[in-house]
Amino acid sequence: MEPKLKLIDHFLLRQSADVVQIRAQQKTLLLRGALVRQLLPQVIALLDGSFTKAEITNQLASHEQASELIGLFDVLQQKDLVESLTPCPVALQHLPVGKVAALSRFFANHSQSAWPTLSGLQQRKVVLCGQAELLIPLALGLSSLMIGRICLVSGPVTALDIAHSRYLSDNDLGLHPAAVVRRQVGLAQQADIVAVEQIPDSVLSWRQLLQQQDLII
Repeated sequence: MEPKLKLIDHFLLRQSADVVQIRAQQKTLLLRGALVRQLLPQVIALLDGSFTKAEITNQLASHEQASELIGLFDVLQQKDLVESLTPCPVALQHLPVGKVAALSRFFANHSQSAWPTLSGLQQRKVVLCGQAELLIPLALGLSSLMIGRICLVSGPVTALDIAHSRYLSDNDLGLHPAAVVRRQVGLAQQADIVAVEQIPDSVLSWRQLLQQQDLII
């Protein structure tokens, strides 16, 4: 299946009546000419991730100034300002679209394996052990990265935790940190957030807790 195309994240700057600058994170393209400035929006409008290269070319070919439009499209591709969108794997399609898109762009900018990375995070199991004031922001951060399972090993929230943490209020007193995290994540919750109320006190109990876990903090 031919991939759909999208203009990479950018700023569009008009420096003068006949000069347009497309500025991306690591690339800058300067386009000159009144005709280019007039035609560029028509090309950019098709680069929203909805169309393949063939579909874009066919639509541009139907215009009176087809050769100029297609030439401008070719320039954007040659300057690596157009990216191919790999369809989201079925295993990730139940997740929030905006969040998946943002994380996939982030990982794609740092590696060539955005989807495998996200799929791997969904399968990770993390154990957090310690005081509520420290565990809650850490768990919220891991949840935003779509970690599949987060286990919080801690006692209930204390008055001292509340005094030290901007993530806690008086209403959280006595609650388990996992309950606080679930409430704060709300409808966006994707991770399985598990509460363990007592810190293990033996080697055997630690082994049982850490069985098949990927990371403990």
